[in-house]
Amino acid sequence: VSRAQEVDRGAWLDAGMVYLNVSGVVERMGEAHPSQTQFPENLLSSIVAARLCGVGSDEIRGAVAKLI
Repeated sequence: VSRAQEVDRGAWLDAGMVYLNVSGVVERMGEAHPSQTQFPENLLSSIVAARLCGVGSDEIRGAVAKLI
């Protein structure tokens, strides 16, 4: 995970957007500015964990929207 740059696999922030790439396909998960959350790496890590546990994109996007 990174709030500073894109990663090959995982989640990252770029210009206020959360991106996820676990299976080789980059997906936009929603808006999240680092200033809106105290620990953006925790948010990014939870997104990756959710995907690895089988949670779908729409459910993750909904959760991100509620958290931010």
